[in-house]
Amino acid sequence: MEGATSWQRFRFLTLPLLLPQTILVVMLSTINGFQLFIEPYVMTGGGPLRRTYSIVLYLYTNAFSYQKMGYAATIGVALALMIGAVVVLQRRVLGSGESL
Repeated sequence: MEGATSWQRFRFLTLPLLLPQTILVVMLSTINGFQLFIEPYVMTGGGPLRRTYSIVLYLYTNAFSYQKMGYAATIGVALALMIGAVVVLQRRVLGSGESL
């Protein structure tokens, strides 16, 4: 590290060491984004003409308002598969973080 500029130290030492944490934060934020429920439910309840429905709010409405438990369970499984696919795609694009 002798003779390296501050930019080179940051680029070749700090960033590679932060990559696993960055990948974890991106994956958890993506999962959290798919599970948006509280804000639309509390603020609008789905809103006028269902404009603020999220997939989790749609699942909740079908399960507890319309009593369609089987349909809601299918939505939940589809949501889990979708989240899994996005996480796998992100891991391939960003890398595993362990190869450094």
